[in-house]
Amino acid sequence: MKRIAYTLAAALAGLLLIAGSPLRADDAPQAPTTQPDATGQTPRLPAGHPAIGDTSRLPAGHPAIGGQGKLPAGHPAIGGTGGLPAGHPALGPNGKMPAGHPQVEGVTPEQAPPFPTSQPETVRGVLMITATQGTAGAAVPAGDDVLVDLMYGGFSIRQLRGKLDSGGRLILSDVPVGVKVMPMVTVRHDNHDFRQTGPLMSPEDPDRAVRIAVYQTTETAPAWKVSMHHLILTRMPDGKSYRVREMLVVENPTDKVWIGPMDAKGQRVTMHIPLPVNTDGRAQVDATVAVPPGSSQHTIAYAIPVKDGKAVVELVAPAPTDRLVVVKADDDGAKVSLAGLEVGQQMQIDKGRTMTFYQAESLKAGQKVSLTLELSDKPAPPKTNEAWRTGGGK
Repeated sequence: MKRIAYTLAAALAGLLLIAGSPLRADDAPQAPTTQPDATGQTPRLPAGHPAIGDTSRLPAGHPAIGGQGKLPAGHPAIGGTGGLPAGHPALGPNGKMPAGHPQVEGVTPEQAPPFPTSQPETVRGVLMITATQGTAGAAVPAGDDVLVDLMYGGFSIRQLRGKLDSGGRLILSDVPVGVKVMPMVTVRHDNHDFRQTGPLMSPEDPDRAVRIAVYQTTETAPAWKVSMHHLILTRMPDGKSYRVREMLVVENPTDKVWIGPMDAKGQRVTMHIPLPVNTDGRAQVDATVAVPPGSSQHTIAYAIPVKDGKAVVELVAPAPTDRLVVVKADDDGAKVSLAGLEVGQQMQIDKGRTMTFYQAESLKAGQKVSLTLELSDKPAPPKTNEAWRTGGGK
C-alpha cells in the first residue's frame, strides 16, 4: 500500500508542478485526468492506473482521492520536494526517477536509473574480507586500502571503505542489505588494484565472506607465452572489408603481476601484439593491461580492407604460441590460400551453412603465417550465426 501511495503521490506531483499549484494534505482538490503541460502535451499515467479522482477503481481500503478526500495521516504534502519520504529521489529537472516511473516534467526517461536510489536501512549484514599474499616470500598485505562496491543490476549503489589489519583482514559489520546486492571487493596492493566478486548478500542471508589473492608487481616481462590464439573473420555486408576479432589466452608462469614499464604517454605497456599489414593504419597493439600470474584472456578487434579483390591476413606470433586457429564461414564468397596454416575441421553452423578452422601449432615468437582471401562478386550473408561469430568450438 505504501508503494502505491508513493507512486500516486509522484504522479500528482508531476501534474501539479506543471500547473504551479502545490496541494496541501488537508485540502486536496480533485485533479483533472488530462491536463496539458507547458508544451501543450498531455501527461499520461502508467498503463492500468486508475484516473485520478475516480475512486471506483482504487484498491480496497485506499483513502479517497479528490473532492474533499484527505490524504492518510502523516502522508507528505504533494507538490515540491519538501514533504517527500526520507531517501526519496528529488523531483524536478535535476532529479532522477526510478525505472518505469511515469514522466514528470523536466525528467527524461534516459535519466531514470535501473536500480533503486535508496535501500531499506533495517537489515544489516556482515562482510568479512581476507586478503592473502600470492607472491612467495612477500609480506602479508597489511594496511592496504579496500573499496567495496555493493552491486545491484550491474551498477554500484553504495561504496564502503576500510583498511586491512595486520593479518590482512577487514570486517565490515554494518552493510545495508535491504535488497539483494553483490559485493565487489577491490584491494589496492603494490600500486595495483586486485578485484574479487563475493556471493550475494540479502535480507535472508546477510553475512558473507570474501577471500582475495594479491601479488607483488613487476615491470620486467616474464617468459610469457600464448597457449591459444583464436581469430574470427567476418566479411562485412558491403564486401569492402573483413572484421577480425582476436582472442589470446596468455600464460604468465611467475607469481608476480606484470605491469610493464611506463611509456612516453605515461601508460604502462606489457604485450606488443603485431597486426596484419594495412590494418586500420596500425602496426601493432601496445597492450596497457596488466598480466596476472597464470592464465588470462585478452581480446582485440580491427578491420582488414579488401583491395583489388583480395584480403590478406598476415599474422606474426607475439610470443611462443601453442595453437593458432583462424575461423571463417564458408559461404562468404572467398577462395582461401594458406601459408603456414593447415585446413582443420569443418563444422556445421545451421541450415546447411558451414565454417572451417585453419590452424597451426608450436609457433615461435615472430613466426609468420598468412591466409589470403580472393573474393568474388558474391555478397556476404546478411546474417551471421552467433555460434561461430563468438568463437564456438575448438
